[in-house]
Amino acid sequence: MNTTPKGCTTYEFGEFNEAIKNEKGFMGINWSSAYNILADPEQSPKIYDKIAIAPIPGPNPASHIHSLGVALSKYSKNKSAALDFLAFLASKEAMQIYADNGGLPGVEDILISMGDERPETPLLAEHIKKYGFVESTEGETMSILEIMANRLTGIWAGQYDVEEGLELIQKEVEDLLNQ
Repeated sequence: MNTTPKGCTTYEFGEFNEAIKNEKGFMGINWSSAYNILADPEQSPKIYDKIAIAPIPGPNPASHIHSLGVALSKYSKNKSAALDFLAFLASKEAMQIYADNGGLPGVEDILISMGDERPETPLLAEHIKKYGFVESTEGETMSILEIMANRLTGIWAGQYDVEEGLELIQKEVEDLLNQ
């Protein structure tokens, strides 16, 4: 298939960045968190001036907003304190702390305020507002995503061709949903 540089098996964040930084790839769709690394002359001297952010392609552009989940164990001995902490994590203050430490919270005014140091963030805020959605984690969503990740990695690594990999994904998802 030759769609990823030699040596790439997942084309995940680290592999993608290294391939692009070393001029082994010509284009990629990646997390916005890669931009500040790839556009930095010190971290990416070969390509920093060739990197840009483009609108999401396609007739119905959409992009999920990545989030990390936290939960309260039913066995917790300090439920009140844990709930206070969970409430804090959902606060604007916590989102600002996350941003101040290199994160990209999906909070429009925080992203806009980061524009002086991270020029891509106002554009990200605009794209989130227009195209963003939070991916469902109900039911079998995570198991389906795991099946897809495993089989897509197999395609990229050359373990099987695209058609075979897609057929395996279809069958495994159907099997999962029919259990």
